[in-house]
Parts: sequence; C-alpha cells; structure tokens
Amino acid sequence: MKKDLGLTRRDFMKLIKPEEQNEIMAAAVNSPALNMWLYKLSLADDVQLDHPDLVVGMEALVLAGVLTEERKSAILSGQAPA
Repeated sequence: MKKDLGLTRRDFMKLIKPEEQNEIMAAAVNSPALNMWLYKLSLADDVQLDHPDLVVGMEALVLAGVLTEERKSAILSGQAPA
C-alpha cells in the first residue's frame, strides 16, 4: 500500500526553513516560471510530496541555487528542519 504523502500547505511550509522561504520568494520575483509554480502551489488543496509538479519545482529551486540537493531531498521526504 502506498504511503500517503499529502500535507496541508501550512505543514508543507513548516518543512522549509524561514531563511529558505525568504530566498524562494526573492528568487520568484526574478523568475516568472518560479513565481507561477508558487502560485499553483498556493492553489493546491494539499501538497503531495511525490507529485511530479512539486518535484519539478523543487528541482528548479536547486538549479536556482535556493536549495541544496540535500535540503530538497529532506523536504520531499517530509523531514522537518533541524
């Protein structure tokens, strides 16, 4: 049976450190694609950590230098920041 990876948007944001949240918002100002990804995320009823759209967006954050690969993996596995 597949593990349910759904979270509320608020619980998803708790996986992202406040300083990372600020960097994400700053990066979105200069990136229409990242800004649109955040907008779509804000419309989601819930956040599925294994959803392809979320994974692609998180990879974009790595490519933009906002998140490390390690942080991306930790967030997508539902691991709260230390």
